[in-house]
Amino acid sequence: MKFLGEDKIKDCTVLVRTNFDMDLDNGTVVDNTPILAILPTLEFLIKGNNRIVILSSLGDFTGEARDESSLLPVRFEIARQIGKTVKFVSASNPVNSIKYMVPTDVLLIENLFFHNEELPTTSEEQRLSFFKPFLDFCNVYIDESFGVDENLSSVSWLKKKFKNVYYGIQYQKELKVSKSISSYPSPKIAILGGELTSSKLNLMIRNTGKFDKFLLGGFLAKAIIDFIEKGSTFGSFTNEIARVVEKIQNKEIDVLLPIDHICTDTSNNSVEVQTQSCPNEYEPKDIGPNTLILFREVIEMAETILWCGPMGAYKDERFNIGTEAIGEYIALSASRKANKIACGKITLESISKLKIKHKRFTHLSLAEDKFLDLI
Repeated sequence: MKFLGEDKIKDCTVLVRTNFDMDLDNGTVVDNTPILAILPTLEFLIKGNNRIVILSSLGDFTGEARDESSLLPVRFEIARQIGKTVKFVSASNPVNSIKYMVPTDVLLIENLFFHNEELPTTSEEQRLSFFKPFLDFCNVYIDESFGVDENLSSVSWLKKKFKNVYYGIQYQKELKVSKSISSYPSPKIAILGGELTSSKLNLMIRNTGKFDKFLLGGFLAKAIIDFIEKGSTFGSFTNEIARVVEKIQNKEIDVLLPIDHICTDTSNNSVEVQTQSCPNEYEPKDIGPNTLILFREVIEMAETILWCGPMGAYKDERFNIGTEAIGEYIALSASRKANKIACGKITLESISKLKIKHKRFTHLSLAEDKFLDLI
């Protein structure tokens, strides 16, 4: 598949499949990073006098329209960023909206997750009927869907129906950076937190990026600590955790686990625990101050930093200190020359919440699992 920019695309009607999976708060976009990420693609297409139709999904699949999952707030944020009106229409009847577009028009289609036809289980006949307006009026497909389920109709099936298909500018960056990390300078560290996922565990198992150290927080760290000290099991992840622990014990990878925690007791009170493992009656919610000192020393010496996932229950103000501190250490304390990569929705939201300028990072990836899997 070609990259956008390899060919001239001028005076066309272009279909752009994006990844606008972002949180909304009372009709307001919480973090506009996914929108900022595709601005270079939109600007390239506008400069070419093209008509631009944008497809996306947001939140969980519903199969019906719901106000809380509408892309309407996204429409207004795109318009604010590109400095022009963005039209908006439901995917169920977009014919006239597309047909009467003029050059440089931008049209956002409402959330595809409101429609069963977006699901992989949809029949060929249903897909052809639902996506017919886009096939009839659009003659170029741009893929900016990095991190979106590749089995969705608009990502896999629809793309194959176009003769002219290109990776968008953000998608190109995602591929380039994920493949280049292994050649970035050392010391090279990966800071992994948040939920337990195969992509994070397998990154440590493979270590194809050749990271010198892994700094762990969140539930990921808890799972590994509990496996080592308590013999706890974690369903389908247990075998992967066992392989990570084996590599730690064989010194095949260097992993720094939290040495203290901020926990909650049985009454949901905040308690500081000065040991690596928390008592059974306590629930770890954030990394502790001594862990932050330890992590900061490593971050300040690093030449390449990958950050994926929060250090604790970041949505609770009592337990977001670790996540915010890590973000500030990477952006402000690490060397300005260091390669700094952040990936995943929650990580990017944390950066946005801290009001850290995006230029302080080498790359912000919209995806988590796919980006880690490509390293």
